[in-house]
Amino acid sequence: MTTLLACNQLKLTPGHSPFSLEITQGEIILVRVDDEHHACLLLQTLLGEQLPAAGGVSLHGHNLAEAGREELLKLRSTLAVVSPQVGLIANLKLWENIMLPLLYHQSEVQTAAADKATQLLDRLGYHGNIWALPGHLAASERIITSFIRAAVTNPELVLYAGCLAELTAVQRTILLQEIMTRHSQPAAPAVLFISTGDEQPEGLQLHRQYDLRCRQSTTTRESS
Repeated sequence: MTTLLACNQLKLTPGHSPFSLEITQGEIILVRVDDEHHACLLLQTLLGEQLPAAGGVSLHGHNLAEAGREELLKLRSTLAVVSPQVGLIANLKLWENIMLPLLYHQSEVQTAAADKATQLLDRLGYHGNIWALPGHLAASERIITSFIRAAVTNPELVLYAGCLAELTAVQRTILLQEIMTRHSQPAAPAVLFISTGDEQPEGLQLHRQYDLRCRQSTTTRESS
């Protein structure tokens, strides 16, 4: 199966041990880092916004460090980011952030996609103004917005960073259930979770886990 994202002997900082990983369609991977700073650093590195201390990242076989601006934007269009800090366009309103990628790829918003977005907003407990700007949203509301955008646009890869701790228990359960429901369907996207703790996302069936925390050796293991 084609590799979507690959890290080759990647070091986030000089103090980190190098690690390598590959993720293909339909896989769910968990990566543990020390703290929110390192979660953001890893996310930026995987998006090609930050150069690593050593090693490299490739997306669809293209080295991000060597990609020009246009190529980088094209590569990023195949993935989605779910995070309270990254991914939403500041001058677009909540509903526009969800729907604009569909207009970009399909030239029109399908009724089914709009209905799905509305249903997920309700299920995840958002009853605020859908025309609010991201700067006026709480962290949990920004996560909900970026998650729904990923759910309706069907990217090949979804990167989650700093999500679960900001959500209520009910919202976490719904989000993880939605991920696993999508995972059971044809052409399911690959999922990479960046976590800052020891918590195992309940109900998430992982293919592999990586521990990149400085205080521990880099480890990789198959999930049971």
